[in-house]
Amino acid sequence: MPQENQPLTIYRLRVCLLRTSPHVWRRILVRPSSTLTEFHQTIICAFGWADIHPHRFLIRGCSFAGSNGSEAGPRLSEFQFRLGERFFYDLRFQDGQTPAWRHQIRLEKIVEAEGAVSFPRCTEGRGGLPLDQVSNPAELADLSELFTPRYIVHRLAELVGQDSDDRRIAQELRHLRPWLDLKTFRLREANQRLGGQIGARP
Repeated sequence: MPQENQPLTIYRLRVCLLRTSPHVWRRILVRPSSTLTEFHQTIICAFGWADIHPHRFLIRGCSFAGSNGSEAGPRLSEFQFRLGERFFYDLRFQDGQTPAWRHQIRLEKIVEAEGAVSFPRCTEGRGGLPLDQVSNPAELADLSELFTPRYIVHRLAELVGQDSDDRRIAQELRHLRPWLDLKTFRLREANQRLGGQIGARP
């Protein structure tokens, strides 16, 4: 079969943020030809993280640290992952070595691309995090217990009762709103971010 007529194969990967309860996760379709730098961008876009923190991949005991963009790193296909194989993506470090956030990545399936669909693409997920407001899973758990819907309503009512100006109320609402969406995953927004990723293509 001529190479141009061969079906395009795609990795279906499940990326799960460990030490979160319930787990925050994404199911992502990526090209095997994606580099680690491109896959880092895919994860960042799928979860909605800001691309400002140090990161690394841990694959079969080897560490692949994030670069300044001058080197793309190896391609996913070079590792010849087995179905069900797991590896890790670490983001943000507490002491230079210990990751604050660890993602477990599992190759679920190798599928054929269907139709005129661009990749990478997110197909499913659960949860979202105000990562810019928390530094690790333990802090997330503590603040989740504090910022309950009841507390948020009480806090906003308190500001209104204090005759706070609209600017103050809006500022507080921007701070508190992410805590109302911890279990919410917006697939369309995730794919909009992925569509703008460098290297995204049909």
